[in-house]
Amino acid sequence: RVVDAGCRYGGDEFVAVLPNTDLVHTLTVAERIRQRVALIRLPLRAGLRVDLNYGVATYPADGRTINFILKMSDVRLYASKPKPDQPTGVRRWPRFAVQGLTLDLAGGRAGRLSTEVRDIGYGGLSFTYAGDRVPDRLQGEVVQRYSSEAHPVTIRPVSVVRLRAGRLRVGC
Repeated sequence: RVVDAGCRYGGDEFVAVLPNTDLVHTLTVAERIRQRVALIRLPLRAGLRVDLNYGVATYPADGRTINFILKMSDVRLYASKPKPDQPTGVRRWPRFAVQGLTLDLAGGRAGRLSTEVRDIGYGGLSFTYAGDRVPDRLQGEVVQRYSSEAHPVTIRPVSVVRLRAGRLRVGC
């Protein structure tokens, strides 16, 4: 878009400023950039690939000053980088925690169920679920605090881990 801007921030860090863009759309743009960078092949060494990690932050949900927004983005960048003890190939896309992000699920007879999203990325999200069994398919909305946009989702659980107090951690 004409209103978007990108620049080198320092060393090997770059910043993209995407006015009027919420978290979900920011993840989409960041992933599109990551995929394009992954296609770059350097001619000096055969097979050398370029990769990219990213963190995102939005105004005003993650901060109201440029310094705080950059700090939140940096925190998420480091959270999304692969860890030495993490098996390779576990996730195709980076994920990180975002405070104030909720998943409002359609609860059938029980009405709507709202739960906090534990982490999110371009490829999915995880949340805590109260109940014994998670349905095979869930519908609802992802909502970020201070954002006017809700994003309808239809998700399929791919990982369910039992936590204390009978709750489940669900990865979709």
